[in-house]
Parts: sequence; structure tokens; C-alpha cells
Amino acid sequence: MRVLTAGGWKNGFLAYHLHEQQVRIAVRLWLRVHPINDAFVAYDRADWRKAIDYVRNIGLAGTWRKIRSRLSERERNRKYVAIGWGELVEAGPGCSCDTRPRSLVGFIAPFHPAALDEVCLHQGLVRPVTLETGRWNQSTVYTGDLSVPEFNWNEIAAWSEWSGVALDQSILDQVFDRVLPNVLQKGPAPDLVQLSSGGDASSDIQPPSRSIHRTDRKRAVIFGMGQYAKTVIAPKISSVVEISGWYEIDPTQIGPIDHASYEARTSMFPQDGDEYDVYFVAGFHHTHTPIAIHALRNNADVVVEKPLATTTAQLDLLLDGMRASHGRFFAGFHKRYNPVNQLIRTEIAEGQDQALSYRAIVHEIPLPAKHWYHWPNSGGAIICNGCHWIDHFLFLNNFSRPTRIDSRWMANGDIVVLMDLQNGASFSLVLTKHGSARLGVREIVWITAGDRTATVVDDRQYSAESSRRFLRKIRFHRHAASQQMYHEIGRRLVGELAGDSLESVDVSTRAMLVAAHNLAVRNKGSS
Repeated sequence: MRVLTAGGWKNGFLAYHLHEQQVRIAVRLWLRVHPINDAFVAYDRADWRKAIDYVRNIGLAGTWRKIRSRLSERERNRKYVAIGWGELVEAGPGCSCDTRPRSLVGFIAPFHPAALDEVCLHQGLVRPVTLETGRWNQSTVYTGDLSVPEFNWNEIAAWSEWSGVALDQSILDQVFDRVLPNVLQKGPAPDLVQLSSGGDASSDIQPPSRSIHRTDRKRAVIFGMGQYAKTVIAPKISSVVEISGWYEIDPTQIGPIDHASYEARTSMFPQDGDEYDVYFVAGFHHTHTPIAIHALRNNADVVVEKPLATTTAQLDLLLDGMRASHGRFFAGFHKRYNPVNQLIRTEIAEGQDQALSYRAIVHEIPLPAKHWYHWPNSGGAIICNGCHWIDHFLFLNNFSRPTRIDSRWMANGDIVVLMDLQNGASFSLVLTKHGSARLGVREIVWITAGDRTATVVDDRQYSAESSRRFLRKIRFHRHAASQQMYHEIGRRLVGELAGDSLESVDVSTRAMLVAAHNLAVRNKGSS
């Protein structure tokens, strides 16, 4: 597939995968009508102070890996709303629209690159069109910009069929009944860039250019090519498993690809016939459970980044999948692997099965307005971010079941989560976006039992004290927990050791879902 990048048209991009209720269109006109600048976390290349702060916190190698990853996302970040027309090539399963091959269709493409010669869109974004003979050369791709100042494109910008938000049909009607017909009737404007159609044959899959399979290593696949997958998961697991596949829905995140040691695909979900030993899941939140269930049904091992499920129905299906599978399940909650956990159990709980109460204040990174974490399908702030501290609290208390869970919005937009457990431990969490985001997520956690208190600051400073004396103060690498997590999971994968228990998945995830549900109910009741 060809994509218009900052450096001009480039070949070598994988085509979009044709998902259910989508149609594939050979583009003939692509008009950018609205830029999208508030969907991704991006950093100014000139912000050297931030780079220095990262070096201090995560080291030189980690900072360079993060910078290189961010720079590779520049094309991914260039997104627009576009309208146009093209020829319908094929339709995916479940399409109810007119799917005659080579029929002419108009389309709206929210959240797409500057231009491309092929696209897959939800059927709701496509309608049949008619063209006056001779006005358009149907063997040419026309691209350019269109100004429609009276139209509020922001209403559809960054819409995704994966978001859980319904399409606004009134907006679509305005585009298809007024804006697009006016463009088609006039024919191509003289300032449009023209490109001959019929470029390289496109595919949504790139087989590995060479085989590096070694019989003594498990074959792994990663779902999602975001920052965490590129800078943490892949570097940490590559020494113990062979990365044989990588799935990422956005072709511009993968980039032009002509050789790789793994199979690259633009599908969001696994495909029939996949043969992997280990699945690493780090894509859109609501896709985690379906991918994990697919892996478990194939008796493969699966490592799932947070959250493990976004609805109670998903959780119940996941638990059923775990019960029926010989595959192992690993939850990607890095705080379970924090190097201070053992100190907390020996110094604060004094080596006994004591209830450990937990109080945390967390400053989150304010996200851009159209970031996908805001999707209803992503689950909200508690499931997206607050899950880390909820899980850590439950982990330290050996997953004692909650007896009370409450959550509420404060007047300034902060979120408060409260919890009591059967063993007598209590929990309070404050999530706030107010304050400096200079160093990203900031946190201070107090963990208490009897007259003893442990304080953990920003996941890199630990101190412990009793009412009589100071016990310990240490500093450690901020990403030590993530590094230890994949080291330990890799050791367990290779050593055929047990995965996480069914009870831990059930108690932790259900607590998050209840907290998120209570917050949504309270918010609805106050609106």
C-alpha cells in the first residue's frame, strides 16, 4: 500500500486488514478536511530537559530506546479526517450494504493518514455515489485539501468503530448529501495532486524474510505496537522467546516493511491457523480478553497487560477459558514484581499474614482529548490506570476478597476509590491530573500494619519505620518492577512453571470492574 508521508508518497506499507462489517476501497479521491492534533502523547524534540530527566530516572539506554520509538511514530501521529470516493474491492463478514465489486462509493475516513491508495472502512462510513462521465479519470488517485469552514468536523474526528461510540447519522447525512456531492459534481480541482493508480500489490500480512526459528525457543506473538510493547515487552522477552509475529492495526505504526524476522499483520485479532506458543497482549483494552481466550483455546500461554477484562461478561469468559485450558495465564501488573514487596512483607507485616492497609495519591499524565483511553470501550480511568494500585493492594493481601468498594468523583475532577477487605485491610486511592506532568506519572504510597509504615515514592524510593525507630531507606530503578516482571515471567515460561491463579485474576479484575461501575453509576446519578 502507498501512503503519503511527510517525505512524499512511499510504498511498502501493509494494507489495512479487512475486519467484520468493513469494506475495502481502492481510493480515487482523498481530500483532507480536518487535521487531528490531539490524539497521541507526543513530545517536543527540542525539550532536552525532559530527556535529561528521563536519563536520571530510567537510564541512558532506556531513554534512547524511548526517544527512538517516539521518533518512529511521527508518521503515525499525522492523522486527518478525509472524504473521497473510490471503487469497492471487497467486503468483510457481516456487511449489510451493497457490496458489488467495483461499484463506486463515497466515504468518510476519520483518523487516517494524509493520503493513501487503499483503505478499509466501517460500512456506516460508505455510501454509493454516481459520477458524471469524463469529469474524473478513474485510473488516477487525486489528493489534496478541502476547506469546509461551516462544517464541524470535530464531531467525527478520531471516531473509531472500536471506541464503543455510535456514529452520528445526522453528521454523515450532511457529508454524503451536501459536501461530497458538491465536490464530485465539480470534478477534480487543478491544485489536486495526481498519482497513477495500480501501485504495488497490497497485503495485510508480511511474512518473515528469513527464518530464525530455533527448536529450543518458544514462538511468541505480540498484539499492539505501542510504546510499552516496543520499549519494554520486546526488548525483555527476546532473550527467552522468539518473536515470530507482531500484530498492529495501524500500518503507519508498523511503517514501511520489506524485511523482518517476524510475521507482521494489521489484524487486531488472531487469525485461524495461528501457531504460537506464547501470546503477549498489549493492544486496545477491550481486545485483551478475546485474544487471551483464543490463546487459551489453543492451549498456548498468554501474558496480558492491564486490564485483563473491561466488562464482567469478559471476565467470566476469561475465567472459563482459564479453567478449560492447559495454557498458562500471566497478568502484566508490574507492581507485583516490585523489588520492595518482600521488604514490605518482612518489615511492615513482620513476616506474618497481617492485613496491609494501603493509601495512594497518584498524579496521572493528562491525555489528549481524542486519546483512545477516553473510549467507553477502554473502561475509564480506574480500569485504564487505577488498576495498578488496586491490584498491588490486593496482591500484598494475598487477594483477600473485598467486602466494600466505593468510588466517586470530587468537585475538581479527582477520582477517589475506597475498599475494605475480608482480612481487615483498607484501601484509599486518589487519582488526579492536577499538577506538573514533567516526569510523567507521579505517586506516593503509604502501606501500614500495626505501628509500622512503608512509604514508596515514584516507584524508586522506599522507606520503612515503626513508632520506635527508622527501619530502612533505599532507592531503586524506577522501571525495576517492569524489568523484573518480564525476567520472572520469562523464567516461568521457559521453566514450565505455574502461571497466575484463577483466584488472583478473579478477585483483582472484579474489584476494578466494581469500582469502575460504581463511579459510572454515581456520575450518571449526579448528571
